[in-house]
Amino acid sequence: MVNSHRNDWDVKLPLILLSIRTPRHESIRMAPSMALLGRNLMLPGFAALKLELPDPEEGNPAVNEATMASRSEMLAGVQEEALRNIVRAQAMQAASYARAHARKRDITADEDKTPEVGDFVLIRKFQDGKLTAAWEPGIYKVIAWDDNKTFATLMGTPGSTPWS
Repeated sequence: MVNSHRNDWDVKLPLILLSIRTPRHESIRMAPSMALLGRNLMLPGFAALKLELPDPEEGNPAVNEATMASRSEMLAGVQEEALRNIVRAQAMQAASYARAHARKRDITADEDKTPEVGDFVLIRKFQDGKLTAAWEPGIYKVIAWDDNKTFATLMGTPGSTPWS
């Protein structure tokens, strides 16, 4: 948008913000304008329609106070609902991320999870960049350890060569 309107992008900004704030967002399960203002925004062509909430009356403070109190109460309820929806969406996104990125942990010398003879292991490669494979192909079986448990003799899966 900015590239095509370098000189008048600020004129287009209200319509861009309207397009962001008007539709229902999945994480809060409502429009952001509803969570912030307690009402849905009116699109420019529908300004003549009656709003959901009554407008303040001139010269009648009691009605105005009651209207503001009801709006404040309704907005507090809407914001609590939005917060519950955000917490639920965060939990779902965290679980989805954990499932998608679950992988074998590296076994390092400082952990007590050293593989025993007979265990199957993967060999981690030193990566040149983000797009290179993180693991050597194949699954290897631990055949033996040296005296200090620093070097293992591995046997490769069928079709691969033994590693030591």
